[in-house]
Amino acid sequence: MRDKLFRRLKFSVLTWIAVSLVAQSSLASGSTLTISDGRPVAAGVQELITRYGYVITYEDPRYSYDADVEDVTNLVTSDGRPNRRILVPRTSTLIFSVPSLTSIDQNAMLSSLQSLVQAQRNVGQGGRFDILQAEGVFHLIPTQVRDETGNWISQGSILDTLITLPSEKRNEFGVFAAICNAIAAATHTKISVAGFSGGIYSRSNPAPYLIGASHERARDVLMKALSLMQDPSNKRWSVNKMSWLLFFDPTNQSYVLNIVDVPTVTSSTT
Repeated sequence: MRDKLFRRLKFSVLTWIAVSLVAQSSLASGSTLTISDGRPVAAGVQELITRYGYVITYEDPRYSYDADVEDVTNLVTSDGRPNRRILVPRTSTLIFSVPSLTSIDQNAMLSSLQSLVQAQRNVGQGGRFDILQAEGVFHLIPTQVRDETGNWISQGSILDTLITLPSEKRNEFGVFAAICNAIAAATHTKISVAGFSGGIYSRSNPAPYLIGASHERARDVLMKALSLMQDPSNKRWSVNKMSWLLFFDPTNQSYVLNIVDVPTVTSSTT
């Protein structure tokens, strides 16, 4: 099930390192999870999505402090002399609590996410996060990051940006591309949809989804798009639920939006 989730991710340098390290995550005894990753909070979110089937979205902080990133140029280039450095978030290790049950309620999920967020805060690097809960969906939003001198400062979410979309029919890729383009136009920050070939994300798919927005929060427009595609009268494939992971590229100072499947988890009797 985990492999299915990860196949949705964009396998660029930006995401390949995170995905390869997530596969090395290991369970400790009892109800704790240990994760070593360049994006440990995102990796924790992916694990919770896979285990419990909740829609949990994630957004990277915008890194600016040297100690929060690492240079992997020599690891991903053959000659070691590219035209520019290739930077990725620096790896750290988190240990956080998870329920031992296979089916949990929203309060238990919130508790696990709070444990994950607190573990990240205790590490003292990368970003700090808040949890927004609405209608059974959890959003992990960056709120603080270290500036160029290493001091913690507040940082707003790019998905709080107000955007406007012309109301028109689009296919799956077109919906997400239009949202990303609207955010980029409003913030002057590049944000793109992860590249997919074929399947439901083909650019050549029909355009059955009528969607528009008028001065609405980008996060809300993304949720509107997911709800539209998950509507039984609209959807054209077997995916029940979807979520997103928004990754920040320290090299290009840009974002990549990854849409991921949320598996259906069978309830257990306790």
